[in-house]
Amino acid sequence: MTITQMQYFVAVCEYGTISKSAEILHISQPSISLAIKDLEEQFGVILFERENKRLVLSEEGKHMYAVTKDILKQINSLEVQMTDLGKHRNQICISVPILTGSFLLKFFMKDFHKQYPDIQFITRQFITPKALKALDEGSCDMAIMVDEEKLPKSLEKKPIFDSEFVFCVNPQHPLAKETSLLYPKHFIADKREVSLQGNAFFDVAKKQGQPFWIDTEQAKIEVLGTAFSVQSDENAPFRLSVQRGIVKVTLKKGNQECYVKAGEMVVVRSQRLVVLDTDKENEELGSFFKHIRFKDESLANILKVMNLNSDSLQIQVVSPALEERRLTVEFSDESSEVIANLIANALGLQCIRQGDILLLSE
Repeated sequence: MTITQMQYFVAVCEYGTISKSAEILHISQPSISLAIKDLEEQFGVILFERENKRLVLSEEGKHMYAVTKDILKQINSLEVQMTDLGKHRNQICISVPILTGSFLLKFFMKDFHKQYPDIQFITRQFITPKALKALDEGSCDMAIMVDEEKLPKSLEKKPIFDSEFVFCVNPQHPLAKETSLLYPKHFIADKREVSLQGNAFFDVAKKQGQPFWIDTEQAKIEVLGTAFSVQSDENAPFRLSVQRGIVKVTLKKGNQECYVKAGEMVVVRSQRLVVLDTDKENEELGSFFKHIRFKDESLANILKVMNLNSDSLQIQVVSPALEERRLTVEFSDESSEVIANLIANALGLQCIRQGDILLLSE
């Protein structure tokens, strides 16, 4: 058990929900959910029970909360004592955010150490409320914070820098290839048509009299209701893999046409469409599910997408009302069980397995 895990656990105990704790700690909800899950697996106990959308401590959880809070208090006391002992040695105590503290400190302290090489810094990682308390009590000399709007007017503050967070992936990752999808605000009566550049996965509902068309650089794709992936990248050859249903592909140069069924893929070779049987369509399509993020999306749509990648376990909800709950979440090649439990923890739900169904309920 790490200090960070203890801090996450205590935060959930005190704020009552994972979402509120994540907001206070400035981290993602899945990070806290995984930390709680790891603690439960490490000790073989259930730490929280869910009641009325809130997490309530179990008996084991109550015991762990009391002990963990005392441990963190002792760690804090030790840091204060060591800070006091070091004050006469040109030491400054500074509070930094839990998640980004080390990075932020290194960012601007390099020049400071050049000017004042004899001054040493003691760092303490606090969430904003505890950092403010430490400043008020004098146990910290200064603090780096990211919640400027939450700072009381009695404190003197000075902006250090503006930071922009960026998303980084391996160059071979599907997300590294820029993808654009252009579509009209309203489709015309007899056709639904979009324009694709890059890689994408589609799950298209059949609509009588209104086929779905995808325009790519090399080919036109007609869809009648199916699930498939398309690669249309200027740095890679055209490729289409079908998971279910049937797709009609027309090569723009020469107007060659072909039909691609489930379990097949089509590629362009020497300016010709070539249909191939493949046993790797699940691997091909599964690459789109290894790293996937939903932003303020309904639970119904999240489950619809994630269930596509699982032939064994399916995640369902007990009522239509739960399908309307919205969530911002990111998955990285997790199993259906992990996905269901992450969603349950984030929304304060229960997850029960019934055969091949993982059932989410309040």
